[in-house]
Amino acid sequence: MNDDIKTQYSHVQIHDTAFLDNSDIDAFFIRQDVEEKIRQSDLSHLSGAITYRIRLSGMLASANNAVGVTAKGIQMEEEMRVTTVWEHIPDTMGVFLTDDTRNAIVISANIADKLKVRLRSRIVFTFQDMQGEIQSIAFRVSGIYKTSNTMFDESNVFVRHSDIFDNTRLPPGAVHEAAVWLSDIETSAIIAPQLKSMFPDMDVQDWTDLNPGLAMMIANKGFSKNF
Repeated sequence: MNDDIKTQYSHVQIHDTAFLDNSDIDAFFIRQDVEEKIRQSDLSHLSGAITYRIRLSGMLASANNAVGVTAKGIQMEEEMRVTTVWEHIPDTMGVFLTDDTRNAIVISANIADKLKVRLRSRIVFTFQDMQGEIQSIAFRVSGIYKTSNTMFDESNVFVRHSDIFDNTRLPPGAVHEAAVWLSDIETSAIIAPQLKSMFPDMDVQDWTDLNPGLAMMIANKGFSKNF
């Protein structure tokens, strides 16, 4: 259950109001607008605990098979401060976008099995850009992770923002998601309402909104709240 928060949800997420309904590529917001508001507020201390992502739905294909995935275009250092997917890559299974592999991609062991690929294999991600045109980009597998969250592993892959952004035809600074990591889950109950007030025209949700079932399970079983 800790993995769900540390890998999938974080403590708080921010999206355009249309994004969670359909994950459309055009349901974006401008990163700098959010950063500036936070920097000028009482929550300026959060600046180092936020990762901004583009999220693209598409097909990932090898010579053997194809699967539907969500590709997250990330800034590697930001992502490693906020989530722990990188900790779930065994030493023998590569790295989390930290090498110099061109067009590197990190996939799960589940996806690797379905595609029948391994480290250094070439795979192609295909998606629809902002103009409705089909884009296909070849990537090289640089890391293979495995978490305890099978549903997460089945659909999430990670690429460098710089390797995919130009193909999206999104405007400069556009992102689909901001994920915030706090000291513990109790703090999210304090910070999330402040962020909602700060961004009334955006969709701000804490981890209990994103997964009510998980919140109920933790409350009922009295799990540690230090995550």
